[in-house]
Amino acid sequence: MHVMFQPLRNLRSALALLGAFALFGSSAVANTTPYDGTGVIVQGPSCLLYQDDFTGQLYANGDANGYGVFGLGDHVHIIGDQYPCVVQPCTIHACVGFISLIEPYGASIDPSVPFCFGDTASVGCPCANPSVLGAGEGCRNSTGVGARLAAVGTDLVADDILVLEVTQARASQTGVLIQGRTQIEVPFRDGLLCMGNPTERLELMSTDAAGAVNSSVSLVTEGAITPGDTVHYQFWFRDPVVSVCGSGSNLTNALTVTWQ
Repeated sequence: MHVMFQPLRNLRSALALLGAFALFGSSAVANTTPYDGTGVIVQGPSCLLYQDDFTGQLYANGDANGYGVFGLGDHVHIIGDQYPCVVQPCTIHACVGFISLIEPYGASIDPSVPFCFGDTASVGCPCANPSVLGAGEGCRNSTGVGARLAAVGTDLVADDILVLEVTQARASQTGVLIQGRTQIEVPFRDGLLCMGNPTERLELMSTDAAGAVNSSVSLVTEGAITPGDTVHYQFWFRDPVVSVCGSGSNLTNALTVTWQ
């Protein structure tokens, strides 16, 4: 009897172990959740590991298609499914797989929310100079359109790579990039002032021959930004002599950024 009992006990242990694997496998499926984040590929090309910027979590590559052309040290934006890794030679217990998007982080990403447009302002532009409906611009300036402000990069304080981009302003003119902590909407010069106190002047900038210019300072440092801050940005620029309302300056639309 003793000889027969040992194999039976081993069989029961094996069945219990298989049951545990089955339970873990079903839990892995149940715990699959969407992932949309940014980070750095910290190991590769084989057994690829990716580290999330914000949480520091390491993820193994669970997608059969891999990370494509990206490799060690690349800072990327990934959208996919995250789930516990059942079998993973990298010994990492979290995977990002079924990846539908991977691109260099900062490419075509605008983390801001635009507001205060010259076509839909509740107070109206100062001298009946609205921009084209739906254009997402400030009030019309001497070029015939409204100036636009957009952002590209990341809203992570730790990255500090956010750049503000001005287009459609008056060419070869100076202006100031401003930051405010409250939203307002009041006529100001030839445009709308969209932010209130406390305010900061972040950078003096000059537009090029096309009326465009990008910020070059650290918005985090100049704006005294900490994670969790919600602030608003706008560009106030000179539009001399031929300005629509005769005040000699105008403004872009505004942007809101909630920093992480």
